[in-house]
Amino acid sequence: MKKQKKWLDYFKENFEPHKTFVDEMHNQVTKLYEKELGKKIDWSKVWLFIEPIKGVLYYEQDKSGKEIGVLDCYLDYRAYSFPTQIIWYSKDFSEKIEVEDDIREKNIKFEIRKIEIDDRKIELFPDINDKVVKNKLPLAYTFPVYCESGMAFYHEGYIIVDIEKRDLEIMKEVFQSTIIDWNKWEGYKKNKDIPSDCGYIHQLGFDKWEENKAYFYIDAGTSGNGVYEFLLKNIAESGINVKSVEIIECIDY
Repeated sequence: MKKQKKWLDYFKENFEPHKTFVDEMHNQVTKLYEKELGKKIDWSKVWLFIEPIKGVLYYEQDKSGKEIGVLDCYLDYRAYSFPTQIIWYSKDFSEKIEVEDDIREKNIKFEIRKIEIDDRKIELFPDINDKVVKNKLPLAYTFPVYCESGMAFYHEGYIIVDIEKRDLEIMKEVFQSTIIDWNKWEGYKKNKDIPSDCGYIHQLGFDKWEENKAYFYIDAGTSGNGVYEFLLKNIAESGINVKSVEIIECIDY
């Protein structure tokens, strides 16, 4: 299977590198990551995330005078990421190599200088040989709902909604009204001394748009499964054409 270079889209959008730089970065860095993680990655499903702040790409000299390019970044898959520092330099130490350079005549070498690895996340990253198996829930909506843990929803996770981007703002309003209405309702029930095994949502809101899907973060607090059922009902009644909803666990806490 041919490796896809879309995983470098954030890098390309932020720094406008030369095509030859991107090609060689792809060729070398994919192998470096696979060595670090100990598995063959499906590069069509992961991303090199670049924070939109200054100072994540810079140049320095080591003690020998070698010019080194440095990139602080994250290898991302859905809600999971590995903070990384990638460096590059000329193998003959002859010159500084910038991302805008045509490197066809340059002897460039890439290295991963730092990486923070969490073994729990490695097995969640997509292997090139993985067969995608989704657990479809037995819910009567016009769109399918998937969750690896079945109906035992996660305390902290991501709700991935497959919609057209033009409907994103409306969907954000659905999520915002859900947390407001749920927490007001819970407050009402508690004030009336009505027993309940469900409490307040701590956080619920938009996180990112990726792979043509909207990612919403949830910290369900003490709300239990009830909030997911309430949210899915609100999504179904929004009038938006929803293709699917997937619920995944967040293990970044």
